[in-house]
This record gives sequence, structure tokens and C-alpha cells, in this order.
Amino acid sequence: MVSAVKKRRVSKKNKKAWRKHTDVADVDEFLDEKRLEERLGTPFTERHNNELFSIDKELKKTTKAQFQTKRQRRQQLKPLKCFEILTPQSKVQDPVIKRTTVSKVLLLACVGRNRVKTPEERKSALVKRIEAKRKLLGIVKAKDIVAQRNRTAQQTWRESRPKRGEFNSDLWEVEDGKLEGNNFGELEDWMLPSTIAHNVKNTGRFKKKAPNSVVKKPFIIAAVEIPHPGMSYNPSFVAHQDLLQKVADTELKVLKEEKHLERVTTRMFSKVTPNKKEVSHS
Repeated sequence: MVSAVKKRRVSKKNKKAWRKHTDVADVDEFLDEKRLEERLGTPFTERHNNELFSIDKELKKTTKAQFQTKRQRRQQLKPLKCFEILTPQSKVQDPVIKRTTVSKVLLLACVGRNRVKTPEERKSALVKRIEAKRKLLGIVKAKDIVAQRNRTAQQTWRESRPKRGEFNSDLWEVEDGKLEGNNFGELEDWMLPSTIAHNVKNTGRFKKKAPNSVVKKPFIIAAVEIPHPGMSYNPSFVAHQDLLQKVADTELKVLKEEKHLERVTTRMFSKVTPNKKEVSHS
């Protein structure tokens, strides 16, 4: 009696194990044949005669283009390389519709799919409803008012800007509205205080105030004195002798003070021996 071969049982709970223990060679071969048919067309065995052969009944006129080589004619029919790399290599559609790759954006921008939404489109329905309600009530955000004011001023400036080649004004003539001192003229109507402070910073238009340290010393400590010229690495003879004289005078002054203290303290009292001290206490 022939014993039956026990079937091997393997785990296929995840994709990695499924690919490892499943033979999909026939499926891959079938898909390769399908992709080859997509590139080359229907197999010749399945095509009709009218697709393979044609009867030429008319006499074509020769033109200059027909005298080109076969390679040149083939290159003219091919699309440019910069556009060919963007075309899909398979007829299978992308399963992820929201994928925003560069090739998809270039190919499907005209259709309206696979594009980046504008900030207005990304807003939720609740936010749009609240903004519409506030707009009906006349409630406008401060940043919208400032943006509209800046936009109007920018448009006015762009329209009044002279075109290239036009010299209708004197550059050195002082007019109203030009920057002069701390006065901004008409520009103050749409410029914020922070913008004005930013523009005039480090331009010399502010009134300079002298620091208090000019009138009053900020520290009690004396300033660093300039060293004597005789302390240099290579002093002159006169400067060196002058420094030695000052050092000698300072030393003599110290010795004089020590002698004075000794004279008014130690020498004012007579010396007493230990025997005399015991006798006096007894």
C-alpha cells in the first residue's frame, strides 16, 4: 500500500508569506504577454487580412519629404522625448485617483482631476457658512481690511509709476508725499506704525538723544588709566628714568610712614624685662 504524501501546510496570513509560498509564474507570464500586445498590437494570428494588407490604387505624387531616409521619417513620427516620458506605459488606469504626481498633473490638468485644491476649496462647509453669515452682518476681519487697503495703495502706485524711458519729473525736487525727515505724507494713510518704524530704522530720521552716561558717570569705579610710557617693551631712556624715579619716591614714602608709626608707638614706651614685670605685679 502506497502511503499518501502529506500536504505541506504553510502560513499565508500576510502578503510576504503569500508571495513566498504561492506560485504566480503563470500569471506573470500571462500579464507579460498582455503588455507586449499593448505595445505591439493584436497578434498577427488574430488580425484580419484588411489589417495586414492594403491595395494601392492611386498614384501618389512624390514630394521632397518622401526623399528623406527611413530613419528621418521614423523620427518625425515619434513624439519628443520630453513628452514621451510623461505618457503612461500601460493602459491600466491608476487605482489611486487622488495621486498627484508630476506626470498625472501635466496629463490630467485639462480634465480637472488630480490637481492641488485652492485654499478656498479646502475650507470646510461650516467655515464657509460662518464667513458668509459674518459678511451679511458686515463683520470683516482686520487683516482683510489691511490687505484691501494695501492692495489699493499698491494698485495706485503701480498705475502712477512712470514707464521705462519716460522722464517727466525732477528727481531732486521735494514734493508732498515724499519721505522727508519723519514725515511720510500720504504714505501714512496706508502704512502701519510698525511698518513706518521698520522703514525709518537706521536711516538717521529719528531725533538722536544723548545717553545719560555723557553727563553722569555710570560707574563709581575709576576709568582705566593709561600706563606710563616707561612700562613699554622698548621705552625711551627719559621715560624709563622717570618711571624709576616715581617708583623710588613711592617706596620712600612707604618707608617714611613706617618710621613714623614706629616712632609714635613703639619708641614711646620703655622696655620692661620679665623680672621687673613680676616685681611690679607682686
